Amino acid sequence: MSDWGMIVSFLLGFSFQWVAKKLEKWNAALYARLFAALIGAVWAWCGFVQGGLLQSVAMLGAFWLSYEVIPLPKQNRVPTYDIITELQSKGAKEILVPREKKRALLDIGFSSLFIGIAIPYFWIGSPSPVVELFLLYGFLSMATRLFKRMALFRSLRLFYDQNDHALYLISSVEAKRYPLDQCVDIQVYTAPDILQLFHLFHLFSPHADYTVNMGKTWKLSFDGERVYLNPGSLASMNIFPKPLSSQKEIRIQPFYHPSNWKRMLGKAYFSAVVKGVGAYAALLALLAYWKVDSITIIAAILFFWAINLFISDRVLKIALDMKPVTNPPIQHIIRTICARAGLPRLAVYTTESSDYNGFAAGPYIGRSLIALTSETLKLPRDALAGVIAHEAVHVKKRDVLTFFSREVSHF
Repeated sequence: MSDWGMIVSFLLGFSFQWVAKKLEKWNAALYARLFAALIGAVWAWCGFVQGGLLQSVAMLGAFWLSYEVIPLPKQNRVPTYDIITELQSKGAKEILVPREKKRALLDIGFSSLFIGIAIPYFWIGSPSPVVELFLLYGFLSMATRLFKRMALFRSLRLFYDQNDHALYLISSVEAKRYPLDQCVDIQVYTAPDILQLFHLFHLFSPHADYTVNMGKTWKLSFDGERVYLNPGSLASMNIFPKPLSSQKEIRIQPFYHPSNWKRMLGKAYFSAVVKGVGAYAALLALLAYWKVDSITIIAAILFFWAINLFISDRVLKIALDMKPVTNPPIQHIIRTICARAGLPRLAVYTTESSDYNGFAAGPYIGRSLIALTSETLKLPRDALAGVIAHEAVHVKKRDVLTFFSREVSHF
């Protein structure tokens, strides 16, 4: 009942979500939501009768996640054909976008790898509705993102409108307009950096990845967004200002190149442990296969947690491609804050992201670090000092250790 109950819960949730969206134009979505709530309650009661309270909560959670949290893939409200017709009527030029199956297969391969880590739990592990709920949620989220990525790969078309000096990226899943006069920086890579673009290798919001081949890749930086695309004829159109477009190409090695092994292992470990419970589920499956008693299982989970805590700062530095902050004014802010807080001088790193964010990491004060996004470093001095001081307080209060302890106790 456990496995089938979770699967049916997700299917019911997605079905009612689809019905509610179809009824929106008749203002009848409220009735669909009320009916879904009634069905969810009845379904949870069936789970309680069959498997007890834990099974009931897990099934209701799966139903709620699939109905309310995980969105169904949707197309643009304005049909793609109408958008393209309008652009062509305005005289916009289409930029050819060559596609290579290898680029799509890399996304499929990485997604399959991280799904495969946890699959053995369903085969050999002892059934646990709570862990199954987390795993199924992760599977469905990854499948939804992969579906969108493949749809974009197949349908992406790129247009340049000379009248408003903007790029238009049109696909069956979204339509975006990027005014080139608002582009603040351009970088050119010899190939897409897969270890940077794959969505599970990010802690913050992922980049806008429109790469569909393994050729030269352009990174366009706008306020709040980084866009990656690799059309073959973009450079020859001379649509960028010369100071931005005349930069040297940055060489990118394939992800399997020996120079990327350490980086790939760090990102894979980060994805399996930090961004999901796949690694913990695999550990539980292995222990269940060996028929280990409950006390040993708890001890193994605690030991694994302790290892993760001890190496957390090192893993994050590798996984998030962190670089030390060397700017003298920022270093002065750090020294001042650490002196006032009675802390040793903290290492401050930056990671590429269009979000304003930061965090503290490390097993203890002597090994702690503060990570700030590249966008955060652009803040005014006073605001930046406030962010650093906030993270320094986390280090002072040992909140990292408290957070890890709370998470493992919940698990």
